[in-house]
Amino acid sequence: MKAVVFDNSGTLISRYRAIKDIKSGLISDHTSSIDLVDQHPYRALVVLQTDPSTCIINARSKQSIYQFISRNNVPFDISYSSLDIDKNKLLNIIKDDKTQVSDIQDTIRTVIDKGYNVQICSGSGFIVDFHSGQIEFTITAGGKIFPEVPMVVEKLKRRGLRIFVASGDRTKSLEQLASFIHIPTENVFGTAHSKRKRKLCKSSKETIGL
Repeated sequence: MKAVVFDNSGTLISRYRAIKDIKSGLISDHTSSIDLVDQHPYRALVVLQTDPSTCIINARSKQSIYQFISRNNVPFDISYSSLDIDKNKLLNIIKDDKTQVSDIQDTIRTVIDKGYNVQICSGSGFIVDFHSGQIEFTITAGGKIFPEVPMVVEKLKRRGLRIFVASGDRTKSLEQLASFIHIPTENVFGTAHSKRKRKLCKSSKETIGL
């Protein structure tokens, strides 16, 4: 049996990303989060594994992001960094940072106002400097499924191909996307950086005998 492994953004969905610069307070939609991380050797992109449209948007806006994560046991993952960073150290590192939940909520509202669905993309997160302990940017990304995608997926399945999705986006958002296009959730791999994607492709080949 053959298989196809899809990335998410630009392949299955059209993505819109809002990034807030905490220092200036400005929100932009033309900046790459990956480029921002690469500009500084200690930066990391953190993805919150919770629904922006129900959980984060309704959270107390004046609490710090550290308080929100620690008090509610919000799961998170490091989606991208040039360093091999231990995510278990994150909460201690941002403990004194004053960036508020409202800074994430601002980006959620921007994405929703543009008509994108924050439930089928990477959701919300932030870029942190692990050296200084400062959250420098907050991020929300939303998506729109390309109209041709459901038809393409069905054609591939009729040809006997197994369909996988591997992306750096939030796991639950990818599972919701998968339900829209009828891909089994066990074939979905979220918060997957480039090394993990290569590993998944290799293990898929071994599992299905490619």
